[in-house]
Amino acid sequence: MEINLKTGVLKIENSPLLEELVEFGSRINKKRGFLFVSKVLGKHIPTKPSLMEQTYKKLANLIPKSDKKTLFIGFAETATALGQGVFESANLKDSFYIHSTRFKTSQPIFFQFFEEHCHAPSHIFYETKDNQLKQLLPKIERVILIDDEVSTGNTANNLVQQLKVVLPQVKKFYLLTILNWSKNL
Repeated sequence: MEINLKTGVLKIENSPLLEELVEFGSRINKKRGFLFVSKVLGKHIPTKPSLMEQTYKKLANLIPKSDKKTLFIGFAETATALGQGVFESANLKDSFYIHSTRFKTSQPIFFQFFEEHCHAPSHIFYETKDNQLKQLLPKIERVILIDDEVSTGNTANNLVQQLKVVLPQVKKFYLLTILNWSKNL
């Protein structure tokens, strides 16, 4: 399949599922001149809430069952609501959800990592103000990363490397995504 964009031609293998999930867009970025614009997230293209909920549940059902304390993480900007929806659908005891942001504030930073291909490469995680969450963080044993689309896997790998520094007790990392183009994961 060839998609003509203002920034060039995108060549990808077509499938009916792909057409159900995304539209294609241009962006001015030397590292990556295209975007996959989700039809199921409701962020850029209007979507029925029931379709969004189905997406959350499908991804949540992929999570291996466990009673381990779990941290869910959504990626800014597009996957913040997706991450929250998957977290709520999973409904796990002793778990909580955070997401990255690209906005700098005066709050103390917990950690950050970079997404090289992006127009705004910095992902920031601020320290939580919630005492219950502060006490749970050192006990987290697995992390569920949630993103709408993975091209190379570099963003997820960059995040995992930082998480290993700030949460060295974590034993398992999982990545949930709507589209995965990576051969590295």
